Amino acid sequence: MWKTVVRGVLLGLAVLAPVLGGTACSSGNAPGTQGPSESSVPNSTVTDRSSAPRTGSPDRNDTDSAAVLPSALVGSWRSVEEADDTATIAYRFTPDGRYKYVGLITQPIPEGIFKVTFVARGTARVDGAQLLLRPVTATRSREDPRSPQDDYADRPSSLDPEQYEWRVSDGVLSLTGGSGNTVTYERVRQ
Repeated sequence: MWKTVVRGVLLGLAVLAPVLGGTACSSGNAPGTQGPSESSVPNSTVTDRSSAPRTGSPDRNDTDSAAVLPSALVGSWRSVEEADDTATIAYRFTPDGRYKYVGLITQPIPEGIFKVTFVARGTARVDGAQLLLRPVTATRSREDPRSPQDDYADRPSSLDPEQYEWRVSDGVLSLTGGSGNTVTYERVRQ
């Protein structure tokens, strides 16, 4: 559910990072659903064995004709932000059932800007009101001007699938995770 709670959990981590010495986001999974579970970061530590992005094989069933996405979902979407938000989430869904996710958290600190970025690519499948996302690659990066020696780029993240209830109404996409949290997105015109 990392994407549905990214505003709460990730913003909270970004706000807590200066207090925790920037370590709150230095380990753990990239935001995701029951997979890339950013919601578990405060309670877990992940040891990365390599700096290469994690990749997996897309499920063959996710690339067949059932993976074709509804036209209402296809396109680029950006999270609807409040005036004081420091988190932005973006999705791009293609007609053939692929997606890309980017989550960015920024927090101004006296030394500069603290940033955490999450990127995932994979397959998307719609079954009625259910949207299933299966990451094939997922990475996270961190930049902290207080401790640049601990910065990292493109660390592997969880490849667990994510499931949402989705709806598009009046040009607004709503994704609701299993916990009931909903994030809304506006269409990005290209």
